[in-house]
Amino acid sequence: MAPLRRLIALCLVSLLAACMGPPQETMLSGPLPPAPPGTARLVFYRLLEPYDTTAMSTIYLNGTATGISQIGAVLYRDVTPGRYDLSVFSPRPYPNQFKTVVIKAGDVFYVRIDALPKQPCSKFPADPCYADTFIVTVVDPAIGPQQIQGLRLIAG
Repeated sequence: MAPLRRLIALCLVSLLAACMGPPQETMLSGPLPPAPPGTARLVFYRLLEPYDTTAMSTIYLNGTATGISQIGAVLYRDVTPGRYDLSVFSPRPYPNQFKTVVIKAGDVFYVRIDALPKQPCSKFPADPCYADTFIVTVVDPAIGPQQIQGLRLIAG
């Protein structure tokens, strides 16, 4: 009788554990915290588009990796004023794919990472047929804060 009770208890605990949802992620609601004095902020994000690729791409500031762009997520970097080359890893080239900004203390730049629709494959074996093409778009500061609402805020 005792083994049967243990089995029933184990089944009940397993059922309860299966009913629990995944851990809650931080969804952005409202403004980001203020940047430290004397710095500027770069806010990188990818919109949550139903037919967009789920591939992630490394974000680079002046050629140094600074984060990973994920679909439906936003991350920010507080940086010293200066000139920054904004780029992402992209296997395929595209005209004006990356951007350069000059920022001063107190500036906030919103940078959207977009994935372009896949191009048709060619007959050449060396062509990266299924590679995603990512581009960087600097967004108007009046539109950027609206677009990041409801996206996942990721650290790092």
